[in-house]
Amino acid sequence: MPTYVYQCDVCHKQTERFLKMADRENPGPCDCGATLRQIITPPVVLFDGADPDFPTAADKWEKDRYRTMAREQQSLRESGDYYPNARHW
Repeated sequence: MPTYVYQCDVCHKQTERFLKMADRENPGPCDCGATLRQIITPPVVLFDGADPDFPTAADKWEKDRYRTMAREQQSLRESGDYYPNARHW
């Protein structure tokens, strides 16, 4: 069931109601007894990166970084300039 936001005409208190679409026109009275009026609000959408279809920017950057490092190491190996245990002073 969708969540709808209503505001009281008298006390101006906002409340959320879980109603069927058919019942959204008649949400019932407010706690103070006055009628409620529906307020149009944007939907809440959260992409937290837990879904692999929607990775976070940091995850994407990290994958790209590892790919770039692997390509660079491979090209250094092929050219003979790769020293895996070399220290950079």
